[in-house]
Amino acid sequence: MIALLFSLGGISRSVGKRNLDYCACKLVDDIHSMIGVEFSQSFQNLVSGNWVQERYEEDLIQLGLKTGELFLTASHLGMQIQIFLERGDREAEKILEKLAVVGELYDYDYARLAHYTHGALYLLKYGEINKALKRANEGITWIGKNLGNQPGLLMSYSLKIKSLVMLDDLAGAEETLQVASDFANRQAHAPYFLSFFLTASMLLHTRQLEEAINCRDRKEILRQKKYIAKNARKTRNIARKVSFELIEVYRLHGIYFWLTGKQGKALKWWGRAIREAEQMGAKLELSLTLMEVYRRLAEPGSNHEKLDGEDPASLQQRAEQLYREMDIKIQ
Repeated sequence: MIALLFSLGGISRSVGKRNLDYCACKLVDDIHSMIGVEFSQSFQNLVSGNWVQERYEEDLIQLGLKTGELFLTASHLGMQIQIFLERGDREAEKILEKLAVVGELYDYDYARLAHYTHGALYLLKYGEINKALKRANEGITWIGKNLGNQPGLLMSYSLKIKSLVMLDDLAGAEETLQVASDFANRQAHAPYFLSFFLTASMLLHTRQLEEAINCRDRKEILRQKKYIAKNARKTRNIARKVSFELIEVYRLHGIYFWLTGKQGKALKWWGRAIREAEQMGAKLELSLTLMEVYRRLAEPGSNHEKLDGEDPASLQQRAEQLYREMDIKIQ
């Protein structure tokens, strides 16, 4: 039933107090069905990139808890945290706190698991990288000891990889990737979880390629190019199924082509990333992409002065304005 509901789309997320009171008078089975449909819409919104209209509704959360739908309620909170994060909305922190309350008040381990994974995601997205790494490690330890949940571990290891890359610990990231690969290959994973791993892997290998180019290590350059070329399509196809990693994947495609001397192709991928971000209202990824393009166009080896009519100064200005709107330290 849950799988079926998660495949639905186009159902209104607006649930007023009158509707909740009405449903409370109906059969319990009817309430469960209504909750499933309403909660599944957040999942549909997340994976389809329909983020702008998503709203947090405390009455709906309370109804889910009162009727014992702990799994759906915890999953719904996790989906909303991610949507609010992608929008650059700080209310994601309040929803994260609610998830922690659900885990402790109801002694529900799945909510605790989601609090670890999405807590690390929150810290990573908002640039608190050392804290994100710490939280990812805590999640790996807790999940491994208490649940052994493979998707949760895969997501936690993937966030750890991203954190280590952003801290320039490429050796640590490579070591973590080897462990995460075991979880990725051990069983089939839903695109939701697999996308974190594939994007983290592409991020690491793109950074390793850049390091090899800077060191003029021809053997390593060829190895990294081969790996990225082999896995780029799969990473892109999985990301298209879940939307929330798609902008980063497009951005990484642009970096790859820029590093390999195909600057025109790089600009096309970055242009695509910016358009997707603008359409989805993805302020965080939009700001990161604008800053990346600004930095690349400003490089001495750049053969281009603008992207879709915007020069580096304009791109930088737009990115910094978004950072200020989201109350994020300029990266």
